[in-house]
Amino acid sequence: TEGDAEGFSDFVASEQDRRKICGFPCLYTLLRYLENSTGELLAHSHCKIDSSGSFVTYASLAFH
Repeated sequence: TEGDAEGFSDFVASEQDRRKICGFPCLYTLLRYLENSTGELLAHSHCKIDSSGSFVTYASLAFH
């Protein structure tokens, strides 16, 4: 929600991509494009995708 592409990238790197963010390049590019914008979280949830405990997290935001 902070619109901070570098902060987002630094956070992912600090965790060594532990969360395996599959949309990282797209999210980073979007944040760079929307630089200096503030996001408002509209919804957030997750869904289990297999029996090994893997899941997908998703969210919707509106940027101003």
